[in-house]
Amino acid sequence: MLSEDAAEINLSPREFQLLDLLSQNKGSVVPREVIFDRVWGRESEVGLTLPIRSEERVVGERLGFW
Repeated sequence: MLSEDAAEINLSPREFQLLDLLSQNKGSVVPREVIFDRVWGRESEVGLTLPIRSEERVVGERLGFW
């Protein structure tokens, strides 16, 4: 759970991992392959593009970016 301006934002573990990875690389482009490897893991059978875009959208919406 995150807190911004006293508002609580609930994130799933995967959403939190994505946000953590992106915040650790603030100002840098994180390649999709790196995001996929760190958040979903190499052994995952999930396709590369769709789940990352979906998680980006969900996290962005929850944090009020769009």
